Amino acid sequence: MFNYFKFRHSLWKLDKWDDKVTKRFGRELKVAGAEGKSREDMEGIKASQYAEYSLIEDEREELYTRYLLRLCRRFNLPVPSQAEDPSQWTESAAYQSEVLSDKGIFQLRNAIRQERRAIREELFGWLPSITGLVGALTGLAALVAKCLGH
Repeated sequence: MFNYFKFRHSLWKLDKWDDKVTKRFGRELKVAGAEGKSREDMEGIKASQYAEYSLIEDEREELYTRYLLRLCRRFNLPVPSQAEDPSQWTESAAYQSEVLSDKGIFQLRNAIRQERRAIREELFGWLPSITGLVGALTGLAALVAKCLGH
């Protein structure tokens, strides 16, 4: 559970970084437009903005990959190897490391959901039976009380 909060906090920090980049480059573009900068200067600012966004996105993909792999280890789920199915992995441009592709993320998330569902069914599968039994006993107790009362 702590890993989840740590993961969400890291995503929050990336979102804050994204907001700062958006504001900073928005101001730079506005100032450059007001000063009548050339088209090349404007394109340079946009290229810098795109580079920052790429770093943020690569960081997000790296973070998400680490989180999902940690969950797979926790639930003892198989992790697809790059040799077996290279379509589940892609190279991070900024960090020169392998991260999960959209296909890999989709498959691992499904496997994690299925495992969590199986665990929940093991833990709480008996709950409807107990609820039914309590209801039946309550009804029987009411019937006995009614019969004894008359």
